[in-house]
Amino acid sequence: MQTILLLDTEIRTVPHSGGKTETIIEHGTMFSGEVSLVGQQTYWNAKVSNIILEYSVKVRKSLYKNEKFMWINNKLFEVVNLAKSKDQNDILLNIKAKTDSSTSDAVIAWLAARSI
Repeated sequence: MQTILLLDTEIRTVPHSGGKTETIIEHGTMFSGEVSLVGQQTYWNAKVSNIILEYSVKVRKSLYKNEKFMWINNKLFEVVNLAKSKDQNDILLNIKAKTDSSTSDAVIAWLAARSI
């Protein structure tokens, strides 16, 4: 089990400069979850679409509110799709590494502000 943080972001325009900043819009749901390598069939189906999936994360249905990002072990991941789980109360989120530094910076700033 690993500590997982579900997050969502929004790009906002700065009023005085007109620049854009990415900020966290969800409060962030933190839970302990099961992270495993993505299955072979799922991996190859995504690879055909030029998507490299890394992990599947089992999440309680009641915890997931369509967030786009996950923070696991100080690394940002993007939720690509979801699948059914063997347990009807869970879902599997298939994720890939997010390499966009602006999103990562926004998450790190959000975490630092909350001392997480």
